[in-house]
Amino acid sequence: MRIVKVISLMLLNMCDGFIPNDIMFTRKTQLRMSHFSTVKTVIKDKDILIKSLEDLNIIVSDSEQYVKDYNGNEILVDVCIEQENDNNIGFVLNDNAYELVADLQYWKQDVPVEVFLERLTQKYSINIVVDTLKDEGYTIDSFNIDKNTDFCEIDVSRYDY
Repeated sequence: MRIVKVISLMLLNMCDGFIPNDIMFTRKTQLRMSHFSTVKTVIKDKDILIKSLEDLNIIVSDSEQYVKDYNGNEILVDVCIEQENDNNIGFVLNDNAYELVADLQYWKQDVPVEVFLERLTQKYSINIVVDTLKDEGYTIDSFNIDKNTDFCEIDVSRYDY
């Protein structure tokens, strides 16, 4: 019976609005357990990652910097996004692809992490296509993104002499 009480208190700790104030499991305890989260991406090119972030109006530093979590642990990142709360977001190259590294408890972007990564991946995909087309000798004749559907249309041409 005592084990059930401990387990139920631990489960209730996740939604602490139901726990009386005199119980020692408090929100402060949860903050101390804060840590880095890493999210794998398909992003492989640092320059296009930076361009894609800038396309989203995000100020980026491409020099190596340390990102900290609540406990003061640090990770050296390749690309850094500074936040107002000094708990920055970073990207680290791991297994030939970049991972987002952040203490998500301190996420201070305009949109949730999932939406942020979706928008970043879309911009990155578009930038990869455009760069590849240019490298292959194509000229971009028109470029349109439908704001309602996010459908991207790129008209290109190439002249072989």
